[in-house]
Amino acid sequence: AGDFGGLGFAARSSATVGEAYQRIVRYLRVLVQDARLELTVDRDVPGGAARLRNQRQPDGEPLSRHQVEFLLGMLLQAGRLGSGVDFVPREVRFAHPAPPQLSELVRAFGPALRFEQPVDELVFDSSLLQLPQREAEPALAAVLDRHLQDLVARLPQSESFLDRVRGCLAGELARGEPSLTRVAQRLHMSPRSLQRRLHAEGRSLQSLLVELRVELARRYLDEPGESVSEVAFLLGFSEVSTFHRAFKRWTGQTPGEYRRLGDGARRRS
Repeated sequence: AGDFGGLGFAARSSATVGEAYQRIVRYLRVLVQDARLELTVDRDVPGGAARLRNQRQPDGEPLSRHQVEFLLGMLLQAGRLGSGVDFVPREVRFAHPAPPQLSELVRAFGPALRFEQPVDELVFDSSLLQLPQREAEPALAAVLDRHLQDLVARLPQSESFLDRVRGCLAGELARGEPSLTRVAQRLHMSPRSLQRRLHAEGRSLQSLLVELRVELARRYLDEPGESVSEVAFLLGFSEVSTFHRAFKRWTGQTPGEYRRLGDGARRRS
């Protein structure tokens, strides 16, 4: 779960496999901005069939064969690891042609592979959506929901370069400390090209990251239910002490002092 940051932990903390898949569908854009998933249940199929489908974007670049296979494999493994049940899909449908060797795909997905289909999707018994998750933590899932909703809201709504960079930084916070290399990869640029472009805009990656973290930190600390350690985790800090020092540097206050001062006092000052 840690490899997928806040989204991975939110999925793992969900009460059931169905809830985990719903969270992945809702928030996958935090990690892959062009991704669009859909979860439906077909009641007309005997026993009910759940379909977890990769929605192809008409104006976007299609995923490669390997990206599709990884995406569907990751989704299947999320359900298996979360529930502890090594279930096998009824069907796994791929839009691309069959590769020459199928043994590894059969090992990963099971034998019911279909190629050159209209969509890429996993099809499995709908009853599997009710499987309880072994590490369910509803309170943590609720905290992460609020965080992921904030990150989705900050994904770029325009085509400006700085908005795209901010969106990538928001997505990277879900995985920990953002890096120049990972942000550049998201933008399909080299790190050097990204630095040059930011310099031309009069900005740096670090300044944009600090702005985002300050905004989110203040919002989360204004929520009485969020602990300081939770806020540090949500902002990508591996140590609470590092967050304390950073927040004091940004605002002149520790997180605790900021909270004790309160909204009213901050407005009066």
